[in-house]
Amino acid sequence: MPLRWLSPEALLEDDYSTKSDVWAFGCLMWEVCHQAALPLYHLKDPEVVAQLEKKERRWDLASVPEKFRQLLEESCDFCPRKRPTFSTISAALLGEKSL
Repeated sequence: MPLRWLSPEALLEDDYSTKSDVWAFGCLMWEVCHQAALPLYHLKDPEVVAQLEKKERRWDLASVPEKFRQLLEESCDFCPRKRPTFSTISAALLGEKSL
């Protein structure tokens, strides 16, 4: 199971939606900024699950360009309703609109 890319609701409640896809996209953004490093590479799988259960996911944002940090953080918000839509993400990446 690709738990490092699964949103909390997908992993813990088997609830998949476009909002869980936005979470996975946030993980992809993190990977791109870290030269394809495994998300949360310093944790074992049970520790990743524990962080998601406690809503304590901690990203290393040092290598994430400032202009992408807010987008990544909002894409991986623990509340699915607070995550942007893919239309909003696309507009933000194209520089058409800020979040």
